[in-house]
Amino acid sequence: MWRKIVERVFPKEKRILIIQIVILILILIPVVRIFFPSLFIFPWFYRCVPTDPEPDPYLVKACEYVRKHGVRSAAGNPVKSTIREMFEVTEEDGSQIIFIYLDCCGDNGDMIRIDKQTGEVLNYVKGFFVY
Repeated sequence: MWRKIVERVFPKEKRILIIQIVILILILIPVVRIFFPSLFIFPWFYRCVPTDPEPDPYLVKACEYVRKHGVRSAAGNPVKSTIREMFEVTEEDGSQIIFIYLDCCGDNGDMIRIDKQTGEVLNYVKGFFVY
């Protein structure tokens, strides 16, 4: 029964064309991965398990934020990054915010804003320029 449906919907010429397209895609995927690796980096696949014996909790929180919100980080997985600079700022409403600059890609990196009292990541800026 399925064979008759397939033959009716896809004549033989179309089936051959579909098979050729599938084979071409399977051949091109490794080539595209070599020249455009960032296309295959999906943040939701990051493992937020630190490799250091004494991990920085801010990097783990940043990784969880990137993973949850699907942000493509310039540094890749934030757990594998290093902190270039970190400082605290008191906002007008009295809340203390921690700014963290991750080291990546020369002068570019990622910037993370974390609320000090709650430990919540407020936002994550990709490719932030650091002087």
